[in-house]
Amino acid sequence: MALGANNLNNIFDSKYYQHLGGGAFEGIGKLFKNNIQLYLYPMLSENNTVITSQNIQLEDEELQPIVEYFVSQKQIFDI
Repeated sequence: MALGANNLNNIFDSKYYQHLGGGAFEGIGKLFKNNIQLYLYPMLSENNTVITSQNIQLEDEELQPIVEYFVSQKQIFDI
């Protein structure tokens, strides 16, 4: 699945998973359960820095290690 780096903040935002019993872990687990791979298109920050999977800072900081895990497991790639 291809998406922009800005969309990663939406996928890894626990407010979208409050209705699930397992919260963000359940929702993100369902997304990645079939070994899906996310292809991330870079974006420019407000100060013209290129944002990729290697340097993205999530608004929901508690989920940052999960993004880093999926990057290390080669389930999130930069285009």
